[in-house]
Amino acid sequence: MNGSGNRIMAPKSRRSKGLPSYFASTQVSQPSELVNEEDARACAQQVLDRFNKRGVHSFSVRLPGTGDYPDGLKDAEYPLQFLYYQGNWDLAYAPKRIAVVGTRNPDLRR
Repeated sequence: MNGSGNRIMAPKSRRSKGLPSYFASTQVSQPSELVNEEDARACAQQVLDRFNKRGVHSFSVRLPGTGDYPDGLKDAEYPLQFLYYQGNWDLAYAPKRIAVVGTRNPDLRR
């Protein structure tokens, strides 16, 4: 995994809803085209360090524009740019499935 995508996400103005617009305005096909390799590797190491600190030693990533990115997420108003997951990816296509989604900063306001 390289850290290009995470490095691009660093500025707040590019997070969530701003990132798809940013990619569209740059005419690039992959995040790695926007970040130099040294910065990408440094950011990837930061992500891996955070995961390791929390006991996450095995995970995978799905990116928009790749064949294995879920169809149901492609048309989201604010599509995920990086889908980190653990487990058997084939189960994402099972007729019956469950997902656990969370946030680091829960908020009771609606």
